[in-house]
Amino acid sequence: MSSSKIKNKEKSEKSNKPLEKEKEPENNHFEYNINYHILKDSSDSINPCLAVFPLNYPSLETINNSSETHWKLGQNRDRKLSTDKSILGINSRIIYESRNKPMQNRNQYVLGVLNKKTKRDIDLYDIDAIFNMNQKIRKLEQNKFIKNSMNIDEEEDNLGVNKNDMMAQLGTAKAKRQAISSQENVIQESNISSINILKEVFKKKAEENDIEKTKQEQIQNQLSLFKEILPKFDLETKDVSQIFEFNSVIENEKVKNIDHKEILKMLKKNGEGLEQNKNQFCDFVYEYLKSLVPKINQGKNLSNKIKYTIYINELIKFFYLPKMIKETPEKLKLKFTLSEEYIKIMLEHYTKINCSNGGKVTYIKTQNLILKNIYHILCLALLLNWFEFDFTSLANSLRLDNKKIMTYFREIGCTFKNNEDKSKGKNTVVKLTAPLKLNLKQKTGPKIK
Repeated sequence: MSSSKIKNKEKSEKSNKPLEKEKEPENNHFEYNINYHILKDSSDSINPCLAVFPLNYPSLETINNSSETHWKLGQNRDRKLSTDKSILGINSRIIYESRNKPMQNRNQYVLGVLNKKTKRDIDLYDIDAIFNMNQKIRKLEQNKFIKNSMNIDEEEDNLGVNKNDMMAQLGTAKAKRQAISSQENVIQESNISSINILKEVFKKKAEENDIEKTKQEQIQNQLSLFKEILPKFDLETKDVSQIFEFNSVIENEKVKNIDHKEILKMLKKNGEGLEQNKNQFCDFVYEYLKSLVPKINQGKNLSNKIKYTIYINELIKFFYLPKMIKETPEKLKLKFTLSEEYIKIMLEHYTKINCSNGGKVTYIKTQNLILKNIYHILCLALLLNWFEFDFTSLANSLRLDNKKIMTYFREIGCTFKNNEDKSKGKNTVVKLTAPLKLNLKQKTGPKIK
């Protein structure tokens, strides 16, 4: 950029002391006088500025023509440094703008100008500012002139800036060819004969993604439900005995403390006492205890199985209780065989506490908590029978028809087959296999009824 366009036209104070004396020309060679110009602080004049165009140097005719390109040099109003200046140039197509960086060492540069009058003097000037020019294209249909402001920080006319447009007008010859080629190869939507088909494909793909996202959410929700209503489980183990952590249903120490001596007496002498006390047990528990009699007669130690059987009998009794339990654990124990300690365990597992304004405590059985009660019974029944048994008596004990209890078993990946005793009916034997195959694809969780 020529210095005559950047510097103020007012004269600066000159030292006018030549560094070297003028000599007569010898052999057509000239010696030049070097004059170094210094501006007083009080002077209104400014030294020349340097402008760098990193994208591409513009046409001199364009930037030097004052009728075509308008230039403004100003001090930033929000800056305290006197060296912090801004420059702005605008023509019909391009905006040039930059802010001087005061931290740059301007003392590294001086500008030498050959004196047009003497043609023997070179005038040196300090550089007042260095500008790294940004170039932006203006769209003709939105051509606006810059606001009357000397502060380049304010919003300017930056409309129509586009990378391809910039390269097509300001880039190197190679960059211009690439930009023009890119613009020519753009396919307009109106020129695609199958655009409606493409839109349908994209729409269908978006719908599929939404469906897949919904499925994943359903799977996570279903998995969360099973974590709530089943004993702690392992989805990866291939050992069926390790699938469920039965300690999460009732702690092993609590099972050991269950008193089973009276029932053990009933099972001895070919189970004569069991038949006499049949009314104490639900169908499933009675049938299971009856199946232990031959093994008891053989002298086998089945204490642990008997204790779990007693607890299942208590869980089924708890299942019969209404959805709102108003009795205290102390009163509830009259309905159960086990002590108050075990009643509190069941209340904690299968109800939530509700306190009225009067401070009275009631216990609420929500649907998920009732399901939890059912699934804990099913899982313990599978454990007692080493994960394969005829569920008919258990369905009767829970007052569920075979179809409904099969639904519950199927939710945890159980399979079914016919009992050898054909009088029991078809598909009454349930079997759990490893790894655990939970039904995670359904839209809603298992229901009570």
